[in-house]
Amino acid sequence: MRVLHAPSGNLWYGEKFPDAPHVFETRQSFAALWADPARVFLWTDQEDPKELIGLQHFLLARSGGKAIFTNHPR
Repeated sequence: MRVLHAPSGNLWYGEKFPDAPHVFETRQSFAALWADPARVFLWTDQEDPKELIGLQHFLLARSGGKAIFTNHPR
């Protein structure tokens, strides 16, 4: 599981430990990850996430005001 955007809240504190795993993605690293041949999922509460503008994406599921997008068709 990875987090898009800068660390915040309790996650910010844990990210400062030297042995903490890399879980935070920048806009650039997310775009590179999304372009990878491996399937990537984005869980969001946005209808049309700005992070996916210009990137090929597919709606996998939507419920309760949340959506899951993926970088490859089913």
